[in-house]
Amino acid sequence: AHSSWLSSEVMLLLNDHLSEAE
Repeated sequence: AHSSWLSSEVMLLLNDHLSEAE
């Protein structure tokens, strides 16, 4: 059940990181 927010958090972090990479 705790993976729910973790998944969202990871997705947001990845999205932000990818945006900065490009």
